[in-house]
Amino acid sequence: MKYLITGATGHIGNDLVRLLLGKNYQVKILIRNPNDPSIMNLDCEKVIGDITSSASLDAFFEDDAIVVHSAGMIDLTEKHLEEMLKINFEATQMITQECIKHHCKLIFLGSSDAIPATTHQISEPDGFPLEGLDNYYGITKAMACDYVYKALKQGLLKGTIICPSCVLGNNDVKGSTQGVAIYKQSKRKVGFVLKGHYNFVDVDMVSDGILKASLKEHLAPVYLFTGVDVNVKQLYEAIFKATGKKPHYMYIPMFLAYIGAFFATPYYKLTKKKPVLTKVMLDTISLDVVFDNQLAKEDLDFLPTDFDSLIAKTINWFKERA
Repeated sequence: MKYLITGATGHIGNDLVRLLLGKNYQVKILIRNPNDPSIMNLDCEKVIGDITSSASLDAFFEDDAIVVHSAGMIDLTEKHLEEMLKINFEATQMITQECIKHHCKLIFLGSSDAIPATTHQISEPDGFPLEGLDNYYGITKAMACDYVYKALKQGLLKGTIICPSCVLGNNDVKGSTQGVAIYKQSKRKVGFVLKGHYNFVDVDMVSDGILKASLKEHLAPVYLFTGVDVNVKQLYEAIFKATGKKPHYMYIPMFLAYIGAFFATPYYKLTKKKPVLTKVMLDTISLDVVFDNQLAKEDLDFLPTDFDSLIAKTINWFKERA
């Protein structure tokens, strides 16, 4: 059995490749930069190319393999809309067709952001409508999810769509926005508390769930890989607990946060730093939703990590590499 992985330099993809290699599976990855530090020590087959290139995909694909398509682009400043559409949607169309052509099983990494917040409790959807989505990342991921979903429902394709929430934990080599933000906050003495909440999940649990899905014969078309839902203050409490610091908080009204996000956008563009305070982020934490991951628990034995342990793991991973 051979695994073909896209997005191996990203957080989930990199963690998954390391898990598969540790279990002695054959792994082949499609990468743009052979000198990327995240894959330098990975003993797997490497194909240099681009997921948006037909020629690259021809060189990458093999018959009867398991394909995990985890590559994607997140742009919280929404300044690169065409590139997001090309990478998140158009490349997924091409990869889906290659999977059909080569009789490959596809595990596609969607996103919880691709599911409209039309109800308080969100579970696996029957399709991916665009109505109710107001950020371009979520829209492009929903378009991709819908394309794969239809191929699965029509019997053209085997596999499933996995929609994780905000991923934290080990092997965040390139430094995700959320991981970097938590590590930076761990070095501060004050937590700036906003009204809002979000869901966080351990990357190790996501990778384990992907492996289980790849080995399972009968799958639901969609699984939610979500973890613990916490508000902003609870997030800071976990960070202070992990660092042993005495908690200190400053409460910020949301309208001031939105003003700050407006002025922060050009700063991120100028400095090329990862955006943390953005309108998209504020809109996301303001949603009144919770996620139901019961199906993943039942089908794939998906068990979220304790939140305090997840925050400590995330901080320690960055601290050891600082």
